Amino acid sequence: MANSKETAKQILQNIGGKENVSYFNHCMTRLRFDLNDNDKINQTALENITDVISVQIKNGQLQVIIGLDVQKVYQELISLIGSAGQASEKVETKERLKPKDIPNFLIEFISSTFLPIVIALGGAGLIKGILALCASMNWLQETSDVYTVLNIISDASFYFMPFLLAISIAKRIKVNEFLAATVAGILMYPTLINGAAEGAAPLSFFGIPVPLFSYASSVIPIILAVLLLKFVFNFLSKFIPKNFEFIITSGLALIITGVVSLAVLAPAGNYLGVYIADFFIWLYATAGPLAGVVFLTLFPVLVMTGMAYTLLTVAFQNLGTLGFDFVLLPTMIISNINQGIANLAVAIKTKNKTTRSLAIGTGFTAILGITEPAMYSINLRYKKPFYAALIGNAVAGGLSVIFNLKMFAFAGSGILAIPSYISSKYPENIVNALICIAVGAILTFAITLVWVKASDFEEETADTVKIDADGLKTIDLGSVGTGDLIPITEVPDPTFSEKILGEGVAIDIKDGKVYSPITGQVEVVLASGHSVGLRSSDGVELLIHVGVDTVDLNGKYFKTLVNQGDSVKKGDQLIEFDYQKVKEHVEFTPTIVVITNTNSYSDVNISTKSKVHSNDNLISLSLN
Repeated sequence: MANSKETAKQILQNIGGKENVSYFNHCMTRLRFDLNDNDKINQTALENITDVISVQIKNGQLQVIIGLDVQKVYQELISLIGSAGQASEKVETKERLKPKDIPNFLIEFISSTFLPIVIALGGAGLIKGILALCASMNWLQETSDVYTVLNIISDASFYFMPFLLAISIAKRIKVNEFLAATVAGILMYPTLINGAAEGAAPLSFFGIPVPLFSYASSVIPIILAVLLLKFVFNFLSKFIPKNFEFIITSGLALIITGVVSLAVLAPAGNYLGVYIADFFIWLYATAGPLAGVVFLTLFPVLVMTGMAYTLLTVAFQNLGTLGFDFVLLPTMIISNINQGIANLAVAIKTKNKTTRSLAIGTGFTAILGITEPAMYSINLRYKKPFYAALIGNAVAGGLSVIFNLKMFAFAGSGILAIPSYISSKYPENIVNALICIAVGAILTFAITLVWVKASDFEEETADTVKIDADGLKTIDLGSVGTGDLIPITEVPDPTFSEKILGEGVAIDIKDGKVYSPITGQVEVVLASGHSVGLRSSDGVELLIHVGVDTVDLNGKYFKTLVNQGDSVKKGDQLIEFDYQKVKEHVEFTPTIVVITNTNSYSDVNISTKSKVHSNDNLISLSLN
């Protein structure tokens, strides 16, 4: 990483400053921001930051993918903004949540709630897995004091999960963390836990029955309780003077939240958790191996969209209810290992030293459980390795259901978590797990080796760079289509004509087919379909913009054939549009091509032809 402090400053500058940050956090590889105004995001500038791998907005949340150094940047952001819970309070500037946005909001809320506590659960789960391995190999007796102490250490974060979730939720929704922890203490009070174990009759609070349940390791009850606390506290604050908030407001909020949670919300949440577990048991029993095939095939997509962490609710509920998880935890290890294996196969096939080094590094990182660098830098870039991993996932996913694969602790999502498959009650489980992992990995590796060709990596050799007789290095860019050339100074928009964005040219493409002039990656695709941003494998940054004021058409008459993050080769079609229809609505229809990093080159030479074809050279760049 170049400079984590400088990276943090640049990110903050391009998201509207700290005043625009409502909440922020991070997962294994990405920063996650809830902003007061997403219109203040400068996505292009963010993507151009050296240490930023990719930028995406999912469910209204800005996600800046950094990689393994995300923690360093996160700490620098804390020093610039304050803690996640101390971010700007100006959330009232956000639009009121619309009914159609509720599902996306819930997905984002659950994901961001679990992310901060994963570090505690992962560490404890690893200890639990190693403990299971030691017991199965008779290296440690379960009756020994050493085993008991280590079991206490490994169990604590799972048993007292309501406390961890309470603090995480409190930071997320901006309610006092200590009040939230107190609510968790109410749910975890020994009278409830012991009464549930003994089958005692419900308590009565002025005639209101309070059933006795054990909420140890539970997930949904504490989420509902802290959300209620937020509502009750805010409601009371409207009527009770702030001077009395410390005692009266907080006391009343605890009484109301405690009673309602114990009598209604927590029992309902407990039953809901049981029903969720029963639903997945029914689903897997009904759909059989097909359920495993579909789930594990789609899992990398869930990772890409940030939705994978949402399923931790199901996983932890299963761990608390059943003592094991059979949905998420057993299979995500398989998926992550397959992504890494695909990278290692690429390392064997490619002849490019840089790509080989990158594939090896990100491949082993994925095998250890962190897949985003492997997916974004190699597998999605070349597509075939990603598809090979999906095939490996599908077969292994089907086997996992046939074998009724289980995982008994959350110990991360990589190869080090394998001991968590071990159980004295299910001795065959670890063998079945190793079979599923091996089958998925072997298939992924073999398919990648056979399917991926050395020619797939031709774009890495920078074959567009040429050296003339004088030793000057130049880069030739192809035409984006067939049509008459128009000087950029004649474009009726000063942003282009005054070359504010950079040097370029316009082409009147009457057949409506726009092609990539370079081999590289799609950096930006506007939703309106009229503009695409590209970055070549040689570092050339391009903006391709069809017409002027075409954004007002809101995508009508346009069809984009690529997505952000796609790899493209020179000559691949990017956009298709109805030239005549567009011309009826806007004054200027030619397609504008701009070198947005013009300052990186000593000279930019535009073709002198009056008309070019899609296979002609359009621009020649001289390197500094």
